[in-house]
Amino acid sequence: GTYELNYHYGSIDVTLVADKENNRYLIQGLNDNYNVVANYVRSKGYLNITSQKVGESGGKQIWLCGWGLDAEGYFSWSTECGMFLVKDTAKEGTYKFVTNTYLDTPADSFILYEFNGAPSSNTTLGGASAPWLINDEYRVPYPTSIVKK
Repeated sequence: GTYELNYHYGSIDVTLVADKENNRYLIQGLNDNYNVVANYVRSKGYLNITSQKVGESGGKQIWLCGWGLDAEGYFSWSTECGMFLVKDTAKEGTYKFVTNTYLDTPADSFILYEFNGAPSSNTTLGGASAPWLINDEYRVPYPTSIVKK
């Protein structure tokens, strides 16, 4: 269905599409060049959005990374780092972003980063640029909720 993703800079209309074959959802609408994968964690009933490669250009990889703004601004390309989307029982059709269980970098935000090849501390190039941006930004600070429209 169609949702409004709310975060520090405002909101973005997105669509969640079930990919039942792979036990996940695809978040469409953040960027025309890619979808963001949200894996379903059956034991918790949550969606888990973690660091993931979203594109490649000229040997450079573009990653959406879990980012801990409150943890001194560190980010991680570990595919375990990210945030859960948890149903808000007080507000129908609302799902809240909550730091997931990856404790090395407790993510409260996301950042789009470019790497010269596979991600490592030796290949970081800096924040991604067009055409990979979300709402003309490489930063997605403090997402709070996704609300059914």
